[in-house]
Amino acid sequence: MVRRTWKFKPAALLIGLTLMAFSHPALVSHALADGCQCGAGCVERCPAAEPVLETLCGQSLFWHDPCGNGYRDREYDCYFHQSTPPRWYASAEFVPLFRDQSGSQTFQALAIEDTSDTETPWVRQAVLGTNDFNSDFEPGFRVLLGRALGDWYRIEASYLGTHSWSDSAEVRYNAGAPDNGNLLSPLSNFGNPGGLPGLFDLTDDEFNPVVGIDGNTSASIRFKSEMDNGEVNLRRRVRVVPDPQVRAETSCLVGLRYMNIREMFEYEDSNENSVTVNTDNDMFGVQIGALAQFLVVDQGWIDFEIKGVMFFNDASNRIESTLDDDPLPAQRDRTSFMGDLSLTYNYQFAPSWTFRLGYNAMWLTGVALASENFIVDTSALVTGPNAIDHSGRLVYHGPTIGLVFVR
Repeated sequence: MVRRTWKFKPAALLIGLTLMAFSHPALVSHALADGCQCGAGCVERCPAAEPVLETLCGQSLFWHDPCGNGYRDREYDCYFHQSTPPRWYASAEFVPLFRDQSGSQTFQALAIEDTSDTETPWVRQAVLGTNDFNSDFEPGFRVLLGRALGDWYRIEASYLGTHSWSDSAEVRYNAGAPDNGNLLSPLSNFGNPGGLPGLFDLTDDEFNPVVGIDGNTSASIRFKSEMDNGEVNLRRRVRVVPDPQVRAETSCLVGLRYMNIREMFEYEDSNENSVTVNTDNDMFGVQIGALAQFLVVDQGWIDFEIKGVMFFNDASNRIESTLDDDPLPAQRDRTSFMGDLSLTYNYQFAPSWTFRLGYNAMWLTGVALASENFIVDTSALVTGPNAIDHSGRLVYHGPTIGLVFVR
């Protein structure tokens, strides 16, 4: 009988945000934007474009041209706008993320003898692997601080992190079961030392369980993964052609991004063999991106943003095993890539406050994952690894909800 058990460590995150600021419509000025050259057409009243953004005056991050190429005002001349560009702005968001690792690895197999097959009588089946992990949404947060540099540029700094995923899985085997099988370890290539990887059927000559490694009655695996991310970006508005039917704005950005992914993977079996793998990815790179904004209702708009990042990845691992007393480190520089997409609905419910609700997804390639750096060759565990596996792929995705404060 095979039994799997999982342990899920619940996590809780309490975000406290205190903003010592007070805003009122009377405090918001409608001064001319810096360097605005509207031209003769601005002495006349603006067209009554629909919808307008903020009917009580105020400031928002819907980026408009102060000369009238963005949304316009029903009541005032072109020199004035009911919602003015910001000087400073800050946001805080609750961001639970799901960690999705590409592929699956086997860490215990069951060998069953098929007496009806004289050529390959040994059938191996996976009974424990990374697909048994339950990687649920884990809480985290994102904070952003921005400063407007005139009408066309903004500089922003943000942090996303405190996410931590962990889980464990176990398999147990009753040695007295009548199916004449046993549990095989990855340290022996599942009863086929020196053979090709894979759980294909074996002949009697190929099936060679290793005493003290195979023949387990139980085995367990567990992992832990943590992620932190920081960005500094310069954003520039891109002029769009006015359209009375579509109220849209666009901007592009260029910036620097840092991401760190730390992982631990541990394997143990009933023969008292254990292997622990720790990996670390220190990634620093340049990113570019674009933001499109669509005004859909009064005071409400949709943000769609896409970013692409090329990282310089200082990847490293450290392997500890009961087969060798000395830890085995490895390190390699690697180029990693990431794509970042977000879709967010914004609603400005007060002159300086905006509510945000959306979804964020990040695709990352070229990282060293702990489970994928597990070494199945016992000789390499003693002599040391000759390389680090940095071909891992991850997807982080989840909803976002938060507030934006603008002054």
